Amino acid sequence: MRRLAIAIGILIGLVLTGQAMAQQARVALVIGNAAYRHTGALTNPGNDAADVAAALRGVGFSVTELRDLDRSRMLEALRGFSAAADRAEVALLFYAGHAVQAPSLDRQRVQNWLLPVDARLAHEADLQDEAVSLDSVIARMAGARARVVLLDACRDNPLLEQMLRADRSRGGMPRGLGRTGPVPSGTLVAYATAPGETAADGRGRNSPFTDGLLRHIATPGMELGEMLQEVRRAVADATRPQQRPDIDNQLQGRIVLVPAMVQPLPPRPTPEAGLPPEAVDLAFWNSIATSRNPRDYLAYVETFPQGRFVRLARLRAEEFASAAPSPPPPDPAAEAQARADAEARARAEAEARRLAEDLRRQQEQLRLQQEELARQREELRQRSQAEASERARRAELERQQELQRQADAAVRAEADARLRREQQERQRRAEQEQRELLARTGTEATEAARSLTPANWRWIQEMLLALNHNVGVADGVPGPRTRAAIRSFQVNNGWPETGFLNDGLITLLERQGGPAQAANAARERAEREAEERERARRAAEPRERRAAGFAAGNLSEIAGCWRDSGPWTEATGYHEFCISGISDIRFSQDMRHHDGNVRVCSPRPGARLMSWNRQQITIELPQTQNASCRNQNGQTDFSRVIINCRSDPERMDRLVCDRMFFHFNSSEVFATDANRQHVRIFSGR
Repeated sequence: MRRLAIAIGILIGLVLTGQAMAQQARVALVIGNAAYRHTGALTNPGNDAADVAAALRGVGFSVTELRDLDRSRMLEALRGFSAAADRAEVALLFYAGHAVQAPSLDRQRVQNWLLPVDARLAHEADLQDEAVSLDSVIARMAGARARVVLLDACRDNPLLEQMLRADRSRGGMPRGLGRTGPVPSGTLVAYATAPGETAADGRGRNSPFTDGLLRHIATPGMELGEMLQEVRRAVADATRPQQRPDIDNQLQGRIVLVPAMVQPLPPRPTPEAGLPPEAVDLAFWNSIATSRNPRDYLAYVETFPQGRFVRLARLRAEEFASAAPSPPPPDPAAEAQARADAEARARAEAEARRLAEDLRRQQEQLRLQQEELARQREELRQRSQAEASERARRAELERQQELQRQADAAVRAEADARLRREQQERQRRAEQEQRELLARTGTEATEAARSLTPANWRWIQEMLLALNHNVGVADGVPGPRTRAAIRSFQVNNGWPETGFLNDGLITLLERQGGPAQAANAARERAEREAEERERARRAAEPRERRAAGFAAGNLSEIAGCWRDSGPWTEATGYHEFCISGISDIRFSQDMRHHDGNVRVCSPRPGARLMSWNRQQITIELPQTQNASCRNQNGQTDFSRVIINCRSDPERMDRLVCDRMFFHFNSSEVFATDANRQHVRIFSGR
C-alpha cells in the first residue's frame, strides 16, 4: 500500500508540474548536424539531439528538433525560432555538430561559427557565406526573457584542417570555440569544453557533454547554472579530466527546470494530454515490480482487474506464495496481527480508492483548466492575429500615405518646374519684346543715322498722305504736321509713338504706302475720266433743252461738290460734300464747323433731297448712333443740310449755291468759307 501511495503521489506531482509548466512559455530548438558532405560524418550528434529533445519535453519545453541542416534550412529554422522565442519565458538552443572560431573582421575579438552540413571552407573569408555566426543566433533569441545556448560543438574539425591547409597564412588559428566577450544580459552560453580545446564525440550513445546534461537536466529544485556546474563535474570525471565545459552565465534571477517537490517521469505527458487510467496502472506496477511479497501483486489485481499486468501479477503472486515456508501452527497473536493487517489493508485500499477519486477529480479539474487555458490561448492567438492584421493594415495605410505623399511631392515638383519654365518663358518673351520694342522705337539717333534728304522726306510725306495721314503739302520738310502724321502711323501699327523714324518704320511705310498710293492714283484717274465723260455728255446735250427743263421745275440731275481744305476746320486732309443725282447724296469725308462742334460723319448713305427751288435746296440726313459724331452739347449729328442758291447770271440752266446751313433740331449753324466751289444743278428732260 505504501508503494501505491507513492505512485499516486508521483502522479499528483506530475499534474502539478503540468499546471506549473503551462503557466510559463518554454521553447527550444534542437539541432543535430552529423552528415557533413565535405568531410567525414559524426557519430553522436543525431543521438544527442534526439535524447536532449526528449529530456527537454520532459521538463516542459515546446521543442523543435531538426537534423542535418544545410545553411539555408539552418537560417530558416533560426528565423522560425526567433518568432517562437518572442516574449517566451525561456528560449533554449541546443546544437551538436561542428563549429569553429575565427577573428572578427576588425581583429579585435573572437567570433564563433556553427557549421551547416553543406559548409565548404577554403579560406577564413568563406565563413561569412558558408557558416552561421553565434552572435546572430543569440540576437535572434532577444525576444525571450532568458536565453540559454548549449553548444556540444567543439569536436575535432577536419573542415578547419582543410581551411588551414588552403590558407597557410592562418596557421595560428586556434581550435575549438572561444569566448567572444561578455554575452548579453539575460543570456547563458555553455560550451562543451574550455576555450581553444576540442570535445570528444563519445564512444557510447552520447557525447560526454550530452551524457552529463541528460543525467542532471531533470534534477528537482536545481537552478540551471548549478545544474550545469554538476554537468561540468560529471564531464571532467568521465574524461579524467581532459574535457572541462566552460559556462558564461549572465542570467538575471533563478531558472529551475523542475520544481523541488516533483520527480518527473520522462517523457513528460504533454499538458494537453491529461492523466489517463493507464498512467495510474503503470505507476502502480512500477512501484511493486521488484517486490517479492505476493500480497502486493494481489493488491494490484484487486485494484486493476483489467490492468495490463494482471496475468503477470497473478503468476508472481502464486510463485512467491508457493515459495513461502509452510505456515506455523495457528497463533492467536499472529491471527490478531493478521486481522489487524487485513483491517489496515482495507483501510489502505479505501484510502487508495479515495485518493484515486481525488485524483479523478483533480484530473477533471486539470482538464477544465486545460480547456480554459486552450480557450485563453485561442483568444490570445485571435487577438494576436487581429493585432497583426491591424498592424498590417496600418502599415499598408502608412505605405499608401507615403506613396500619396511622394505622388503629391512629384506633382508639386512638376508644378514648380512648370511654373519656373513658364516664368523663364515669360521673362524670355518680355526680353524679346523689349528687344523688339527697342528695335521698333524710332529716335532722333535712328532717324539721323538714315541721313534723310528732302527728296527722301517728300517720298515719306507722299506715303503718309496715301495712308490718310495729313502732312499738309509734301514739301520735303519734316514740320509739325509731318511729325504728327508719323505718330499717327506709329499708333495705327502698334509702334512706340515717338514721331521719329527708323529702318523698320520706313520699311513698313513703304510696304503699306506703296499700294495705297497706287490705289489713290487709280481712283483719282477714274474720277477724272468720269468727269471728262460727264462734261462731254453735257456738252453734247442741247442747251435749250436743259434750260426748258430747269424752268419747268424738272430737277432730275444734281451734280456738284463743296470741297474744302481751308484753315477753319481742325481736321486734316481733303473734305468734300457731294450731290450726284437725286437719290445719291453723300459726304465723302468729315466736315466740321470751325470750333469742332459741327460734325458730319462719312459715309452717309440714305440722305435724300427733300425740297428745292431756285433759292434753296434742303437735304435730309439719316440719324446716326456714332458716338464720335456729337457736338459739345451732346447732340448726335445734324438732321438737315440747307443750301442757299441764286441764279447764275452767266448761264440760265445753273444755280450758284454758296452758303450752307447745318440744322440741329431748332438751331442752325452756318459753315462756309472763301475757298468754296459752287454746285452745278442741271435740269432734266
